[in-house]
Amino acid sequence: MKKILLMLCCLVTFYSSAQMFKKDSLFLDSAIARTENLYNYSTREQSQLYNGGDFAFYQPLENEHPYFSSDDWIDGTILYDGTLFAHVFMQYDIQSDELIVEHANGTRIKLTKLNVGYFILNDRKFVLLTSRHLNGFYEILYDGNTKVYARHWKVFQESLSSGKASRSFREKIRYYIYKNGDYVTVTNKASVYKVFKERKKELRQFASKNKLRFGTNKIAFLTQLANHYDGLQ
Repeated sequence: MKKILLMLCCLVTFYSSAQMFKKDSLFLDSAIARTENLYNYSTREQSQLYNGGDFAFYQPLENEHPYFSSDDWIDGTILYDGTLFAHVFMQYDIQSDELIVEHANGTRIKLTKLNVGYFILNDRKFVLLTSRHLNGFYEILYDGNTKVYARHWKVFQESLSSGKASRSFREKIRYYIYKNGDYVTVTNKASVYKVFKERKKELRQFASKNKLRFGTNKIAFLTQLANHYDGLQ
């Protein structure tokens, strides 16, 4: 009986120690997490990300804006100067083709464009392209051996009627296919088939079978044909 009581006492002591160790571990993990958060916040202002020039946001008359999204700030991701930054509040001005981030102190900063590898806004990825004909940020729609890009921009318009000013931004989009080292602008289905001329017959059949129409859904038409073309190679 004494042996049983002794064993029970040992088990209780072991269990209590284990619980205390578990609580201590949880406390330690929590303390480490808090310390990391404080460190990240304290170093954010010195981050290499916040080294661009100041940027003045457009002041609207009504609801017009020059940005890719109507949201004030978007939680996004940036590859900047070779370093990946997640959960960065940013906005993309598509009239001036500038990427803007919010500094910890509230300052709005225009990033150095050549340092931007890519950025992601609302699950849409933009890359910096510099070539003989292309220079700026382009949305990548399809990223295979063949690639499909879109260039977004806005045109500012202002008018005066009965002494009242009116402003607007008209959005435009231009599409490009990258194939064999060249970026080709495509404006209709004929120009798309010209890019893929060696597989034109198969792609026409594929588009017809899948009811793909350039005029109805340009993105679906371009991306699915590019993907099918890559599969035929």
